[in-house]
Amino acid sequence: MFIVDIIKSLNKMLGLFNPQLAPHLAQVTYLSKRMGEHLGLSPQAMQDLVIASSIHDIGLLSLSQKESFLLLEENFPATHSLTVFLLFNKIPFFHQASKIVKYHHVNYGKQNARSVCSNPDNNSVPLESFIIRLADRLAVHINPTQPILEQIEDVYQYIESSKEIYHPEVLDVFHSVIKKQDYLWLDLVSIPPDLMLEKILLESVLQLPQDSIFTEIAEVIGYLIDFKSQFTASHSYCVAEISSWLFHSGKFPVEEPCNIIREAGFLHDIGKLAIPIDILEKPGKLNSKEWNIMRAHVYYSHTALETMYKEYPCLRYTPYHHEKLDGSGYPFGLKGKDIPMIARIIAVADVFTAITENRPYRGELSEGEVVKIMKPMADSKKLDEDIVDYVLAHFKEAKRRRDESESLAQQAYKRFREDIKRFYEIETKNKK
Repeated sequence: MFIVDIIKSLNKMLGLFNPQLAPHLAQVTYLSKRMGEHLGLSPQAMQDLVIASSIHDIGLLSLSQKESFLLLEENFPATHSLTVFLLFNKIPFFHQASKIVKYHHVNYGKQNARSVCSNPDNNSVPLESFIIRLADRLAVHINPTQPILEQIEDVYQYIESSKEIYHPEVLDVFHSVIKKQDYLWLDLVSIPPDLMLEKILLESVLQLPQDSIFTEIAEVIGYLIDFKSQFTASHSYCVAEISSWLFHSGKFPVEEPCNIIREAGFLHDIGKLAIPIDILEKPGKLNSKEWNIMRAHVYYSHTALETMYKEYPCLRYTPYHHEKLDGSGYPFGLKGKDIPMIARIIAVADVFTAITENRPYRGELSEGEVVKIMKPMADSKKLDEDIVDYVLAHFKEAKRRRDESESLAQQAYKRFREDIKRFYEIETKNKK
């Protein structure tokens, strides 16, 4: 099921971004599901709860810090919750789940209400948000280096010390069920996080048409990638547009049908979610250590997307966009005919987009400067010569498409940052 695969992909990126986050997300999802079952949630409510808990910390990927997730959650509760809400709420399938995530750092009780969004009344906060709130605190307090059963009493005392911030019904389930059943605690530390997450998702997510939301989710992930840095705020969107334009020109025969070329463009840099922002935004040439970290992003893209290759075969060519026809590329060292046409198209779209957009160390390049860079790359068998020649021969059209895509993406980025700032100002005001 596509939705399961894409959540697993994002979970892999969380694990690369911070090794503590992947098991944390799986544990919160597991605990939330168990509490939801004992609270008698309907199948639809259970699906929304599981989806919400499985993406509740995805917004941390848009941050630059690689601190302990404890510090990340405490310092950026509004930012990462709202990132998920603002990006995923536009997709009908995620509408309720994104609302649940939006409020998952809200405490129960008016006197202690800690708001993420304009200090909502308890009645406006979904019960599922309060479930995740408690599950999140439980998971955070687990020490992976200590025997789990020895920690139950400490965790209990930790929850009891601030019990007024938790929903009474959810707290009752913790007291009557979670605290008393050893197998639940042993599951948390015994089942591999990826298997735990997959099992819960497959059990809880209702069947849905795959293609109906694939484009929407791919675009949202493209924004999640791009919005990590102001200098990449439109990159994936532009690569998607140029790749689609080249593909649909009909000039470059592909080895197999592909109806997701635009989506492949959105996802081509998903591995950059694991790259530190100081490297992404460095105003100058990367040193050897930084370059080795940066070029690993393509392999990370491969590991994130590989679960979807069976259902979307041409997606497997996406991580080849840094391979070179002369064999000097990375990470697989492919050469010549081993590099499929779809990968060649995305590679040219990626280079064209990169050199015609503003970067930390320079502004966008002129047509003449673009020719001076791309033509030698084609002549030396770094890029496909036919595709490069087509782009340069139709430079104005390619540039127009890139500019329009950049404008749309930058507008979306501006709205996103303004919404984050507005909600964060409200939260700060409410705390005073």
